[in-house]
Amino acid sequence: MLIKFFRSSYLLHYFTLFALALILWSGAIIHPVDVVASPDVYPFYSIIYFWFGENKLLFSLMGFILLFFEAILINSIITENDIIPKNSLLPGFIYVVLMSFSPELLTLHPVLITNLFLIIIISFVFKMFGKNEPYRFTYKLGFYVGLATLFYLPVYVFLIYIFVVLFLLRLLNWREFIIPIVGFLTLYIFLTVWYYFFDQLDLAWYDYLNFFQNTSLIVLELDFLAIIILSIFAVLFMLSIIYLVGRKYYEKNISIRIKLKLTFFFLLFSIIPIIFYAESPIKSLVILAIPLSVFVSFYLSELKKICILNFLLIFLLILIIINNFHLLDLINL
Repeated sequence: MLIKFFRSSYLLHYFTLFALALILWSGAIIHPVDVVASPDVYPFYSIIYFWFGENKLLFSLMGFILLFFEAILINSIITENDIIPKNSLLPGFIYVVLMSFSPELLTLHPVLITNLFLIIIISFVFKMFGKNEPYRFTYKLGFYVGLATLFYLPVYVFLIYIFVVLFLLRLLNWREFIIPIVGFLTLYIFLTVWYYFFDQLDLAWYDYLNFFQNTSLIVLELDFLAIIILSIFAVLFMLSIIYLVGRKYYEKNISIRIKLKLTFFFLLFSIIPIIFYAESPIKSLVILAIPLSVFVSFYLSELKKICILNFLLIFLLILIIINNFHLLDLINL
């Protein structure tokens, strides 16, 4: 039913996905979520917050538009790389659901913006497969990781992910390891000059030092409904991984195998900001939406018997709608 419907991607399916996203976000549009100021080490997000932070409705609308754009973008990347059939909208559907499971997420938060650049990064990583001298890709990868950190600093760990990608693709020339660092530092050189010009360099240095000194393991405080929702996500992920390491995984061509392996390491690096940065663990969780959209959509596109999973997804959507409206009502009492 639901899975079979989103295995196609005609105009009707895009309208349906938009309507579904609107339903999931409608509570935040009716009663906009409070916008939380970001640390000074997220300078680009701080600029957005400075200009628009007082308008909660605008922030929710901007977040909704960005989410839908990201869903279409990640869907396009996954289908163009033949990970799933080209006429499928499953990745976009999975991404929208994963990014909308909590009221906290229904606004333009730093991780939502950061995910845009991480999606672009995974796209470049896929394009590097089969390239002998991917210099322009490695620079762009470093640059986009640097850009992402200006909205959400903990994703700096993806600079290390680039080096892992180079090893996996057997691109071991020393230039490939230097160029991403140059790309990463490009924006920070300009940022340093900016802070120096406005006599804020010492303060910025203190802010960054304080940020790294105060990292800590997260403690997720979730209500019963949120635990059920996350448990369903976990079940879908485990089923996908079990399927991938089974017979079907090895029947796929080498290109898809490598891209899925690269996505798995992307998943591992996505966990690091969640573990060590407790400032907003719920929002950090949605970095996982990118690799999970790949794995779960791959699994659902290959599966023959989908009846039980259809009911599970419908149940999940109902729980998310209840969760979002219920918690938003409590917040706005």
